[in-house]
Amino acid sequence: MGKRNIVWIASYPKSGNTWFRAVLNNLLSAPEDVKSINELDLAGIASSRTLFDQLSGISSSDLSIDEIEKYRPMVYRQLSDESDDTIYLKVHDAWKLNSAGDALFPEDASKAVIYIIRHPLDVAVSLSYHNSEDVNDSLKKMNDFSYGLCLGKKRIFNQLPQNLHTWSRHVRSWVMESGLKVHLLRYEDMIDNPYEAFSAALTALDLKYSEDMLLAAIRNSDFEVLKLQEQAEGFVEKPINAASFFRKGSKAEWVNQIEKEVAKAFLNENREILQLFYPEKTGTL
Repeated sequence: MGKRNIVWIASYPKSGNTWFRAVLNNLLSAPEDVKSINELDLAGIASSRTLFDQLSGISSSDLSIDEIEKYRPMVYRQLSDESDDTIYLKVHDAWKLNSAGDALFPEDASKAVIYIIRHPLDVAVSLSYHNSEDVNDSLKKMNDFSYGLCLGKKRIFNQLPQNLHTWSRHVRSWVMESGLKVHLLRYEDMIDNPYEAFSAALTALDLKYSEDMLLAAIRNSDFEVLKLQEQAEGFVEKPINAASFFRKGSKAEWVNQIEKEVAKAFLNENREILQLFYPEKTGTL
């Protein structure tokens, strides 16, 4: 049994996960110390192959995806048991049960979830640059239930296989089906009202902070600051083929990058989730 001390920072890729972790890292560090993007050590990655191998005592490269998924809940429970502190883990997987019926991210090791959601059309644009692919291919992936990360069999990735499923399914799995304490954080609110958005998320985690502390953390994690850091020292999480990890960090960029009819079709296919979390943007094309 875990200690219920893991905070899952969950999101579909390119939705603001790294930005949130940067703010968290800067908040929990000395305010005069601007933390490097390569020192997001306060929030590890749940899909780390190294973490899995060390805690399980098994080489994940010798296991099938099904076998890895059977061990992952045990790994997180052990991680939880071995720490008296709150543990922050970035997650891109969809929430799911493994073939043994055990939640991949077990409730008895979980404190809370910060689920970061971003309008899917902007996710698609960001993904297209991130993966060096056409935006229409990104949209197809986001509607493909079999889509995931590190699923290829030609080489061993430094992260474990991660099933993302469709964009809508990803949101539904964490927010509606996990049964965990979830605080939903919209990327657009992080841009428009950063203090209010981050403050609400941190309060949901029972973190104590002053207004000055949070304002300093937001300032030290400004998108332009992160971008300059990447230009100066690189970023370990950037894909090899991507020109940069931090590109624009904007909203509604899709308007000039996705054909109107293509956007309409995608929005119609994901209408149910969009109406719940983006009612002001649904059906407005």
